[in-house]
Amino acid sequence: MTTVLCELISLNEFTIKDDRSLFKIFTGVQGHKYNGKEKEWIFPLKEYHIVLEQVKREKPNLLYREIPKLLLDTFLSLKPLPHVDINKTNIPKTLLQKLMPFQIEGVRYSIQKQGKIAICDQMGLGKSVQALAVALHYKREWPLLIISPSSLLSTWEQMIKDWVSMPVEVGVIYESKNASFDSEQIYVISYDLAVKLSDKVAKKKFEVIIVDECHYLKNANTKRTKTLLPIIQKAERRILLSGTPALSRPMELFTQLQIIQPALFKNFFDYGARYCAAFKSHFGWNFKGASNVRELQVILENLFMIRRLKDQVLSQLPPKRRQQRKDYPKSQTLESLLNSKNGLESEINDNSLLTSWKETAAAKLPSMINYVEGLVESGHKLLLFAHHRDIMDEFEKRIIEKKINYIRIDGSTATNSRFAKCDEFQKKEDIKVALLSITAASVGLTLTSATTVVFAELYWNPGVLVQAEDRAHRIGQKDSVNVHYLLAKGTLDDIFWPLILKKLDILESVGLSKNEFALTTQVEIDEKGQQHSNKRKASFDKSIKDYFVKKPLETIELSSDSPKCNEIELITDDSDFEIDQETLRILDEMDKQVVNQ
Repeated sequence: MTTVLCELISLNEFTIKDDRSLFKIFTGVQGHKYNGKEKEWIFPLKEYHIVLEQVKREKPNLLYREIPKLLLDTFLSLKPLPHVDINKTNIPKTLLQKLMPFQIEGVRYSIQKQGKIAICDQMGLGKSVQALAVALHYKREWPLLIISPSSLLSTWEQMIKDWVSMPVEVGVIYESKNASFDSEQIYVISYDLAVKLSDKVAKKKFEVIIVDECHYLKNANTKRTKTLLPIIQKAERRILLSGTPALSRPMELFTQLQIIQPALFKNFFDYGARYCAAFKSHFGWNFKGASNVRELQVILENLFMIRRLKDQVLSQLPPKRRQQRKDYPKSQTLESLLNSKNGLESEINDNSLLTSWKETAAAKLPSMINYVEGLVESGHKLLLFAHHRDIMDEFEKRIIEKKINYIRIDGSTATNSRFAKCDEFQKKEDIKVALLSITAASVGLTLTSATTVVFAELYWNPGVLVQAEDRAHRIGQKDSVNVHYLLAKGTLDDIFWPLILKKLDILESVGLSKNEFALTTQVEIDEKGQQHSNKRKASFDKSIKDYFVKKPLETIELSSDSPKCNEIELITDDSDFEIDQETLRILDEMDKQVVNQ
């Protein structure tokens, strides 16, 4: 039997697939258009009932797949969004002044949608601060509840302190024992604890709720979703946040759509039959496909979310965004390093410096590996820089175990092989990691297919770090580049980072560089594994020698990636001109002065 498919394709248009026998009816509809490429007729949505009535009268025996009634009624009754003067909202002016133009538009649109919105901007565009601004507009309806992954609880706490200028009482729920929702204005809780404390949460009757990483609720069959969905739906303002609301299939969007538009679909089966290419097999119904995706996109764009990609707002973004992630690694290596620093030495020598440098990398290796694995699992294509060969070997071992496709370039890689590897990384999407030596791969290479750069180790020459960053951030890069520096408290990183800032201050004073490192976002991981973020300029500690051990540690065998082995590569490779050789010479002189103090 012939099927007539009606599909919504815009806010005010729908289509019917071409049927030559209906030509006379279709051409008689006011405002009709024909799409030859898709072989379909396009009509104004307001003419929907008239068109269907005439077609059914002419062809009563056809199978009609109509636009769902609830969906049709919703779009036919949509009214223009109300005007919102952002300066007349309840959002503090101090916060508005910090927002980028596209973020202000996101806040405005969310308010126009009455605080029922999913902010799904691409990662790194500031979804959280937009959500806070929207929530502040509805402050009279507080208390505010923020549900997030457990690892982000302290991040939210710090973000509130950084962005909300007015005094607010914040309660972060870390454990279920003695947890209460009594007097605070803002409560931050993890998904797991929200489930455990669901009776208390429901009793509080929160009217404003932010749901961070809302794709945690994508599975309708989990206890988490079954418990939290009705609680969130009852809130008057429901703000969802996710850069990836659906990781792979339309079926993952249903529960999130139910939060924002609970009356749009009667049940999951109706939704799945329309948008998940549902079919029945020997094992039951399968909803893992996709169908009517144009209509689903119209729903998402007009009734559910606001989503901007980096390339759409790139002119409003810093071209390169740095993040310093400082951890408290737990390892015997770090304990040994810290114990040896109880006594102070009067002079710095090469052995103590190089030994501490390598021990720093070894101490933070487990946490670094976990962090990098998380980035790769999230779909990031990244450049991973390290200095010591042993550290690179450990990363490579884990990468192979995880069956991640990668390339490696270090001091032993032949020049012709380097460019072949780079070309492979650039062209093959399935190669997710480029494992690179800081000194051997910091110049002369183009790796713009990656937008994430991770430094597992620091190098005392900031010019080398900047050049390494710019393997991704260079001509041909159309996206914003996110740079992650992985540091460890109580290690040589405490010296290297402020030293880098100091050097760049000097270069800036003579017009050779701009100290963008000073504005690096800092994320600290405390002993409990909680994040604390801020954005401030680090101070430089002039008493460098206080960080070094009293007695030289056991001499280590230097790998071929040591500064002495790779220095000749660095200064003879003049294929890169972002930082010229004179600048590198000045930086090298600074290095020698520091080591020889």
